[in-house]
Amino acid sequence: MAEAPPPRELTEENARAVLQECMEDLGTLFGSNAESLAVGITGAADFVDLEGPILVISLSGRFWHQRSMVVERVKKYVMDRIPECVDVEIVDVAQLDDTNPTDLEEKFAELDAAWASGEAAQWEEHLDDESGLPYYYNRSSGESVWEKPAALDAPAITTPAGTRSRGTESASFGNDGGRRPDQFG
Repeated sequence: MAEAPPPRELTEENARAVLQECMEDLGTLFGSNAESLAVGITGAADFVDLEGPILVISLSGRFWHQRSMVVERVKKYVMDRIPECVDVEIVDVAQLDDTNPTDLEEKFAELDAAWASGEAAQWEEHLDDESGLPYYYNRSSGESVWEKPAALDAPAITTPAGTRSRGTESASFGNDGGRRPDQFG
């Protein structure tokens, strides 16, 4: 399993770098991969300012998920890497407006709501570096299992580009820990 990156100081340079890494690591969320770009997902989270220990960002473009969920994922990503950062805020609340969503965006919004409100929110999918197989880590209980938990069984969605996706892919955004089942001891 990949090690967590070393913590960074809260500086403008580090904040900008971590935001860029976030958009690359969470590529499907932001549209930084070919499949997302093919269906019009072009989202970006840009540095605006540091207000003390608070990072202020701006959202632009279109996202797979509700913009409020995007901000939460960026917040988790940044705070995991820059512990001095105590919050990530949006520069203008109007940027959270998800009006006029596409059918696909509406479906992902439904899945986000179900994920955030239920047991699925506690599970993260990780890939075992040695075997390449997925395993599942429960952030709440600390439990790791090889078999996919029932809480993660969301209906598959076929995007206009023909790629298949599941509503629970978002569970892997934290990527902040967990042990494989064979590492308990």
